[in-house]
Amino acid sequence: MSEEKIFAFDLGKASLGICVRKGHALEKVKSLLIDGDYANISELRKRRRAEKLRDFHKKREEYFKDFWQKQGLEVLSSNDPRLLREFPANKDNTIYTSCLLRIALLQDKQLEPWQIYKALFNAIQKRGYDDNLPWQSSQKSNNNDNNQENQENQKYITAYREELKKRISQEAYQLPCYLEANMLGLWQPDKPNSFKIKIDHNAVQIRKAGFVAPRELKELELRLLYKAA
Repeated sequence: MSEEKIFAFDLGKASLGICVRKGHALEKVKSLLIDGDYANISELRKRRRAEKLRDFHKKREEYFKDFWQKQGLEVLSSNDPRLLREFPANKDNTIYTSCLLRIALLQDKQLEPWQIYKALFNAIQKRGYDDNLPWQSSQKSNNNDNNQENQENQKYITAYREELKKRISQEAYQLPCYLEANMLGLWQPDKPNSFKIKIDHNAVQIRKAGFVAPRELKELELRLLYKAA
């Protein structure tokens, strides 16, 4: 009676091995090296994460719109010029700039319902970077992607806080809306209760990669905005 053949496979991240044994004799031993990029799922993980973030973003917006509508107030459509416009036309003194509307709401200035809506709608657009990622304190985490993301977040958070303290020394005004307005040249900490509604050549870009407020500051500002509203 012939001896049965035994097949063994070794599946690795960047290799595929096979061994065929008949009795004590090895009939075939071979391994195939695979390009490491084929086994790298970091890009797939990033795409899945981006999809989840977009989904959460839409849910936040829908929740807010539903809440606003239940109060009997007007919900601005996504193509409403008042929601899309950030700066007024000539001879128009209406405040459209999102960060200024948030400041005006915090300072209890007179606003139309649509302006309050836009201020709150803008405040929920970004959750901010989290100082305490789930895997940050875990001793068991060896995931390079998670560790790299944690390091990037910490770098961005540190840079944001440094920019905030450099521009605004008063703790009461160390909020994202004041920093954005200051970078646009529309608000100054030495005149905290006044602001301009049009930018000039001194404006600094505020929509740039990595420049996102820490989540705790976003949450603090949002709580203050809802209380003021």
